[in-house]
Amino acid sequence: MTEDNLLISACYIINWLTLSIVIIYSAKKKQSVLIHLGIQTLYSLFWWYQLNYYSSGGTALVAWFLWLITIGIHWFGYLIQLGVIIWKRRK
Repeated sequence: MTEDNLLISACYIINWLTLSIVIIYSAKKKQSVLIHLGIQTLYSLFWWYQLNYYSSGGTALVAWFLWLITIGIHWFGYLIQLGVIIWKRRK
């Protein structure tokens, strides 16, 4: 496994760990799982396709980097959702 794939795998592991924490605290567990994994599947397939089939020149690096950025944005969305859930529970 190359370092690039290892870094993407590590990002997904962190992402899924955060998703499991969101699921633990969420009132609508099934809905949260379906929405987040659906979104993650869509952008993962898009970036995987871009990386494998449109990777001429430097576009592979750009696709890989944007894939990492997209995972980071989704992870940040998890943190916002977790903050909202905890904030609503305290009220």
